[in-house]
Amino acid sequence: MASAEIIHRNAVPMETTEGDKSIALEIDKTQITGEKCQVSYNSYGHMAVRFIDGESDKLIVFDQQSSREIIQFCKAVFCKGNCISDIPF
Repeated sequence: MASAEIIHRNAVPMETTEGDKSIALEIDKTQITGEKCQVSYNSYGHMAVRFIDGESDKLIVFDQQSSREIIQFCKAVFCKGNCISDIPF
């Protein structure tokens, strides 16, 4: 079973009872699961993760900057300076 947790963070302006203005952080979590997980990387530099669950699919597409950061993290953790590995990028 493949799964991912998506966390949305939003800054929400608010006013305290004393009249002071501040910003609250609103957090929303979504759990995505599927029987299989498929990861792809396209020529535009976007990484996509697809969760396949019988009749329905859920797709997460990362922008170029986020994809680059994920790839750098994978290389740093799994390659350790010698990037001859199973990582396809």
